[in-house]
Amino acid sequence: MRKLGLLIDSDSQYFGTRAIAGHFLGVGWQVDYIVPELKAFPEALVKELKANHSLVEASLDQFCFSDEIASFAAVGCYSRGSQIRRFQRNVAYHHQVTGSRPYIFSGYNGVVYEKYEEGIFWRCGYDSICVNGPRDVDLFTAILAGTIARDQKLIPLGLNKPAHDGSGDAKRKNVVFAEQVIVPGTVDERKRLFQALSDFADANRDWEIVVRPRVPAGSQTFHDHVLHPEDFRGWPENVRISHDPLPDLMKQAQALLSVSSTAYFDAIAFGITPLCIMDFGVNAAHGTHYFVGCGTEMTLRDCKAVETLFGMEVCPDWLSRTGYNMNGYSRLLEDIEAWSVRQLPPAFPEEILNTTRNGRIAATTSPEEVMLLERARRLLAEGELARLARLIEEERAWFVSDPYAAYLAAECYEALGQWRTALRWLGRVHKLKPKWKKTRWKTLAVAWKWLRGPEA
Repeated sequence: MRKLGLLIDSDSQYFGTRAIAGHFLGVGWQVDYIVPELKAFPEALVKELKANHSLVEASLDQFCFSDEIASFAAVGCYSRGSQIRRFQRNVAYHHQVTGSRPYIFSGYNGVVYEKYEEGIFWRCGYDSICVNGPRDVDLFTAILAGTIARDQKLIPLGLNKPAHDGSGDAKRKNVVFAEQVIVPGTVDERKRLFQALSDFADANRDWEIVVRPRVPAGSQTFHDHVLHPEDFRGWPENVRISHDPLPDLMKQAQALLSVSSTAYFDAIAFGITPLCIMDFGVNAAHGTHYFVGCGTEMTLRDCKAVETLFGMEVCPDWLSRTGYNMNGYSRLLEDIEAWSVRQLPPAFPEEILNTTRNGRIAATTSPEEVMLLERARRLLAEGELARLARLIEEERAWFVSDPYAAYLAAECYEALGQWRTALRWLGRVHKLKPKWKKTRWKTLAVAWKWLRGPEA
């Protein structure tokens, strides 16, 4: 059985790859999700992941330089831009060293509506980049024309949503509002949105307005959640907050209000009226510019009767350009199956893409150093202390210069019971990373062991 790996580090990336996983499972592939930390995901999503897929808990670097990567025919990397580029660079080095590698692709978590240039530049250098539809293909082709990545392969997967058979649905006199964590993102803007929704509900007292938060209050998510709907103190009695799955709520609803592109297209599939809230105007940061021309734009502040919204229809031409109902998953599968191991396509230099301090530091870390660090971590985790100690001596100059490597050396010699050597390595860590609190605590712990008993 051939294996597909999907690297993700947030819940939105899971939702963005779920349809890909479903297609590959349907044609007999095994699909594994590779995640750095399960605790970063909402509990309900972790249960869903475990119920439907195999899970590999590993960082991007750990997975790339593990023996396990050889078992995958293809790997999709869905992460932040710098991490997507880092994985591409590591795979290129893995191929250079071993002569083999899996097919790699990347893509987007749903609709692409901002930072077009930055996003596509990070992703260039993969065997393919998955996009939504004709709109994205035209946009990205124009951006890359004349660059080293002008021949980058783009595969439109489509915003494929299977139509829901609503013949058995029990419709109620209600409208669902699908909340987004960061659209809008400030407390003041969210207060304005919730107040507008509250006024809308107040003007339609004979309708129930169901507010569906993105995640329960206090749940872990990729973005900071400011002013959760449950914390807003102004909802009238006909507003109900529900954490039921959105598909179940849409089965009962007659319309969907949202600033979420995912929910918007889901509503079309469910046969209910999708309404894009435009109270903040045409704003690229909120993604509302993407919906201009969709045919169902509305403002809560100007709507006094829910019934007036049901005559609105989505524009067919606009919908076709988005890639709705285009099923390109078979094209991705065909490209993978026809592929043979070769050099990766050209990528933009990582040094010119990184604008943050951490990003620039990461860009200067070579794949060789990343592989060496992961090898050292693996030896420590497996208890191969003697082999790790030999590696430290062989690559001493590098272990001295890198704080993560120096800390691993300290842990190695602590485990060997060589307290003084461990303390010397901790001293080097402190010089490289003086603000690391864990170094101070580790130093105290090792010093205490040294005082209490003899070295090994």
